[in-house]
Amino acid sequence: MFKKMTEFGPDSGGRVKGVTIVKPIVFGNVARYFGKKREEDGHTHQWSVYVKPYRNEVTLYHLLKLFQSDSSAMPKKTVVSEFYDEMIFQDPTAMMQQLLTTSRQLTLGAYKHETEFGELEQRTKEKMDAAKKRTSQEITELKDKLKASRENINHLKAEIRKLEEDGDHKEH
Repeated sequence: MFKKMTEFGPDSGGRVKGVTIVKPIVFGNVARYFGKKREEDGHTHQWSVYVKPYRNEVTLYHLLKLFQSDSSAMPKKTVVSEFYDEMIFQDPTAMMQQLLTTSRQLTLGAYKHETEFGELEQRTKEKMDAAKKRTSQEITELKDKLKASRENINHLKAEIRKLEEDGDHKEH
């Protein structure tokens, strides 16, 4: 089922056309406030920077967020800044495709993300669906109002024509 790396010879370097492999990642940082400045080193936070696979798989760079952006907000003991992204491999080589699709877990245990991205995605989809529904309802209401206005205009035009015709008959 799985090929060994030795099965990829020098002639296997061509691209696998039409194949796209997506590897989700989470990157960010966590800064935990000590509650006060430490006397021994003057530090106020313990922080970690990470790039980790969304489902246990990579390492990139991320600007550190050590303090809250909003200075008026109550200081929290923990500042979290993390983002979901994906690495996309378009038309990978046969060897790269094999590596990307058959890699085994390199660490023990599951990763714990500060943000539950599955739930966030679901909430975002629900908000988008609700917005689409509201927009559709508003469009339907506006179409109905437009139709009623056009009917009213046509009715008024007909009355004006009738009055003009009656006025023409009286003048003759």
